[in-house]
Order: sequence, then C-alpha cells, then structure tokens
Amino acid sequence: YAGVHLYYGTWEAALCVLLAGAVACALPHLMRRTGNWLLCGNLAAGLLFAALGGLTLMSGGNKAPGLAWNAVVPMVAMCVAGMSSAILWAILVVAEVSLLYVWDATASSPPMLIGPDEFRVVQYAGLLGLGLAVLAAPAIFEATKNQALAEAEKSNEQLAGARDVLQKALTAAQAAA
Repeated sequence: YAGVHLYYGTWEAALCVLLAGAVACALPHLMRRTGNWLLCGNLAAGLLFAALGGLTLMSGGNKAPGLAWNAVVPMVAMCVAGMSSAILWAILVVAEVSLLYVWDATASSPPMLIGPDEFRVVQYAGLLGLGLAVLAAPAIFEATKNQALAEAEKSNEQLAGARDVLQKALTAAQAAA
C-alpha cells in the first residue's frame, strides 16, 4: 500500500503506512513482554484507527478508499482486547465517519492529496485488502477456537484421569476399613 503511494509520489501517505507498520511490529514484542492483552489490543486498534484516519484525511475525507477499513478497527479490538474495547472503538469509528460526512455536507472536506489515477489504484488495493482481512478474521477465530477446544479436551481428560485415581483410592480405603 505504501508502495502505491510512493510510486505516485504521495510520500505523506506512504510515510503514514510505513510508520504504522513499523510501530505495529513492536506490538507482539510488547505483548510477550507485558502479557497485557488489553493494553496491546487497544494499542493495535488505536494505531489502526490513527493510520486510517490520517490516510482518510489525505485522500479526500468521506470519499477516501481507506475509510471502509475502519470496519476492521473494532474487529481487531474484539479479537485481542475483548468486547468492551470493541464497543469503544466502534463508537469512535462511528463518530469519525459521522464527522467526515458532516464535514462533507458543509462543503469543507479535507483536500484531496492524491491524483485520480492513484485514487483508483489505492481504492482497488484497499478493497482487495479489506476483502482479505474480512476473510482472515473468521479464519483466525476458527483456528483459535479449535486450539481452545483441544486444550479444554486435554484438561478434561486429565481431570477424568485424576478422578479415576481418586475413586480407586477411595474404594481401596473403604475396602480396608
């Protein structure tokens, strides 16, 4: 995505994407270091929200190709930080989109920094990426669910084994008494 912007000479948008990507690379390390999924999930959602907001402002406001990507912000928050965070980010996304539409209705939208050819390519790349992200979200959920179910099954087997050992010990103790 940054490459498209660099190709067309829009270095501000490319820098926004590259900077967000660089900061996002630190989030897994922060998660391993702190173990704080709530912090990391909200940082990821906030980073995505800020990057998309910047791209949206550079690409014409409510007509921007990146605006549709805001649907992913609450999804990221939900997957990592939980329902409460997802609701908060959904409210912020609705507020941003509403503000952009009001801004457009007052005929004072942000300037379009990208040209028509770049807009078409960015719009195509954005919609293609959004489709892949929407596909990836349920795939990640399914994989995580299957892993959790396998771990729960293993725990159930261990508990059943411990129960059997205790049952045998109790039966032996009753027989000896």
